[in-house]
Amino acid sequence: MALTMYGKLLYLTLAITCLDAVLVGASGEQDVAREDSPLLQDNTFSMLQEGISPMLLLPSIPLLQESLPQEQRRLKEDEEDEKEVAAPGITWDDILTIWDTIKSFYLPQKKYIDNDECVKDVSDRSFIFKYNKLWMFQMIDSWGKLPDGFLFGNVRASGMFEECIKVEVHYNYTYGLFFQKHELRNYTGRYCNIYYQPNLSFNKTKSLSHAFVGSGLAFVELASPLPFSYATCMPSTCTSEDLLESLNGTMQEHGIQVVNVRCFTDDDPPDSLIPEDKAMLSILGVFGALVVLATIYDIITVHFGLKQWREFLCFSLYRNMKRVFTYDVPEGADIITCLPALRVVTMSWIIICHQYETNYNFIVNTLDSLKYQDPVIAQVVTNGWLSVDTFLFMTGLVLTYRLLPHIVSRRPVSHLSLFLKTLFRRFFRLAPTILCVALFCASLLRFLGYGPRAHFLRSFQEECSDHWWKDPLFINNYVFPDNEGNNVNDCLDNCWYTAVDMQLLLILPILLLPLSYFGSKGLAMLVLATVLSILVPLFIIIGYDLPPIPLHYLSPSVSFEYMKKVYLVPWCRAGPWLVGVWTALFLRHPLINKVKIPRVRRGR
Repeated sequence: MALTMYGKLLYLTLAITCLDAVLVGASGEQDVAREDSPLLQDNTFSMLQEGISPMLLLPSIPLLQESLPQEQRRLKEDEEDEKEVAAPGITWDDILTIWDTIKSFYLPQKKYIDNDECVKDVSDRSFIFKYNKLWMFQMIDSWGKLPDGFLFGNVRASGMFEECIKVEVHYNYTYGLFFQKHELRNYTGRYCNIYYQPNLSFNKTKSLSHAFVGSGLAFVELASPLPFSYATCMPSTCTSEDLLESLNGTMQEHGIQVVNVRCFTDDDPPDSLIPEDKAMLSILGVFGALVVLATIYDIITVHFGLKQWREFLCFSLYRNMKRVFTYDVPEGADIITCLPALRVVTMSWIIICHQYETNYNFIVNTLDSLKYQDPVIAQVVTNGWLSVDTFLFMTGLVLTYRLLPHIVSRRPVSHLSLFLKTLFRRFFRLAPTILCVALFCASLLRFLGYGPRAHFLRSFQEECSDHWWKDPLFINNYVFPDNEGNNVNDCLDNCWYTAVDMQLLLILPILLLPLSYFGSKGLAMLVLATVLSILVPLFIIIGYDLPPIPLHYLSPSVSFEYMKKVYLVPWCRAGPWLVGVWTALFLRHPLINKVKIPRVRRGR
């Protein structure tokens, strides 16, 4: 049905083109073959403002007019000049028949809506009969039509956003049967994205399924629904509710389900600041003032050699940027110097994977793209979900490496104090930053987006406004009973890692303290935890029939089940973290330290 709809729209455009060419040629008012034709002038826009038909600007129209039979050019003088002939073989009845079908997919229909202002502007008299007006062609031209590669997975017909919202319409609306009245109508273009899901039974209709085959992959093999969408441009007197109500009535007749309608226009009032926005602006203003004052204070004291107040320098942009871009290891420092390089490589890996994941929602060769997951080198991205394990490994390694000397030499009371200090230090180092980012996303983020894709930011902001508190408390990796949809209801999705990291830190004392009191026998707890970190995710994946990783072609429900039961929970992500703990023990603990790594000394 989607193909039929787009095909009729293309035929309609061609029919209007021929109609305009014939009528202009038959009227004899503008002969494009004359040497003084307006088409030879440079100022195209002035021609349009003077009433020149916009279709004359198409390069094919002069040739079309010259090829028309002479009798068609004398229609005005003929006795049958009132006969509704639009072009050879195309009549007004043909055009209106096509238009009646097409307009129901692009414009609100009278029988479904109660908006009288909208009904006036979308009526045939006010729209299609204005075929000699530039704004009518601009609106139809900005509609999303059949895109290239539709059968290959390019199922988004985005139209032209800027062209639509810049349309300005002024015309006289005539109504009344015996006593005609005139009303001056004014409106602008309203751009709308329509998201729909065709009711295509691929398993039952083999011929249709075979039409969607790309690189050996049938369309039906894509378990998750593709984002079918197309754009329309309608009068600003019509609302998104009018269009949605009309489309629901129209598309149900054709077996198409309307998922959502999102509209934009230049006349939409800008978002106003709410109390949450003002509070966030105040917080940012305070931090901004501290940064400016601390930076000025830092530069002045350094320049004049004055004594500095170190607590105030934590806000200095000059000092912090210097520390970020300077890596200097003190001589004899007890640290593992290769870890920063490992962090850089892992972070680059994660960024590449997220870039592919983001672009996957906007590619045009959807069917063909799946074959690029097959090569071995592509597994770096396809299995990029495992890249975070490197950070979990480093966290277990660094924490254990730093705590082991203190655990071996201190008393039980000191052990408790040491772990509490480590926990609070980690909490207050991460939580304030995460809280500020979550509050910004819950309030001011929506002001950064504009256009047909702005709803991505707005939906993100709406999610954050309800669940911002989960991230700084490090509980955002759990699914609560009131969870909605096939995703974990939280704000900052990527902060699931910090939640898992903080939760694993809570069990570190249980694993390390037995070593201090029972020696080598205390390893039993660590061995048990390591075995469970392997068996627990294995049994969960087998018991719930889940995939080993969240593959791209999984349905949203299956992918969500995997994320909820395996990917986001600490008891399934503890494996690499425990490997880091074991590595620190082999490097540092006196009972099991069997690894001797010679230090690389700098040349003199």
